[in-house]
Amino acid sequence: MLVIGDIHGCIRKLERLLQREGILTKNLEWEAETETLVFVGDYTDRGEDGIACLELVMHLEVEAVKRGGQVFAFLCNHDM
Repeated sequence: MLVIGDIHGCIRKLERLLQREGILTKNLEWEAETETLVFVGDYTDRGEDGIACLELVMHLEVEAVKRGGQVFAFLCNHDM
């Protein structure tokens, strides 16, 4: 299980982290099979790519299920 919080719109850092941890391929496809990924919020606020972060999280929610994995995405104070 990988738990990630406080992305704050930093899409490139998020992508690199998920690739380094074996969650995503270089083409941003789910490769973690049955892994569970948890996001604990603060997707937006400071960085320039808050929308892209939200779109990636939503994409991963769908892709993970297709491969037997799970993604849980919670909201936090900056997401309200």
